[in-house]
Amino acid sequence: MDGFYESNFFINIKAITIFDSTFKEFNGDELDEFPQLKFLSIVNSKLTTIPSSLFKNTPNIILVDFYNALIEQVGFYLFSSIDIAQLKWFVFLKNPCIDRGVTNSNQTEIISIIKELQENCPLIGEEITTTTEKENLLTCSDKNIEELVCDLKDDIEEIFENLSTKDKRIEKVESNFNERNEILEKELIKIREEMQAKDKEIQEMRLEFQSRISWLEEEILKMTTNPCACK
Repeated sequence: MDGFYESNFFINIKAITIFDSTFKEFNGDELDEFPQLKFLSIVNSKLTTIPSSLFKNTPNIILVDFYNALIEQVGFYLFSSIDIAQLKWFVFLKNPCIDRGVTNSNQTEIISIIKELQENCPLIGEEITTTTEKENLLTCSDKNIEELVCDLKDDIEEIFENLSTKDKRIEKVESNFNERNEILEKELIKIREEMQAKDKEIQEMRLEFQSRISWLEEEILKMTTNPCACK
């Protein structure tokens, strides 16, 4: 076919699936012509080596599947160009240096698998530079994760700010409650004093009433025993 070039014929390809392949390693530029690639699945292969540069031009990858291969070496920086947070399928099951996989977008597990690949499947001869925590692949080189951490920090600060505002409102409510409580206590004391004064007044009236009754009884007794006393 005249004018056929994979660079312009397959430029928008989004998925590559290969079964039972016999090639053993990538050169690192095999995927350069497929910038829109999202799915790469190579199953039951003789693949032993994956260089760091394989995904350098395919930042939109969301599925990586190297099931049942012979992988022994993986580039330390293989996933440095990928948005790890968008990975949904990440499988390295049944390989000599690793036997793990994730199919449910579990970010914690994916990062753990990447770390295991770096530790157990090092690429012989690859130079690994000493980096700061900010540049490290598993911490903040992934911009999406860094943004998530920053967003989480902002959310926590907002929560604490809201809690502080609520604490101030609670303090104000407590202050108002205490003021009203003091007023009520004063009113109760006043009512008790008034009731005590009334009780005293009633007691005095009762004593006076009893005294008058006693006087009347004495007068009646005199009248019944000495009828002439009334003349």
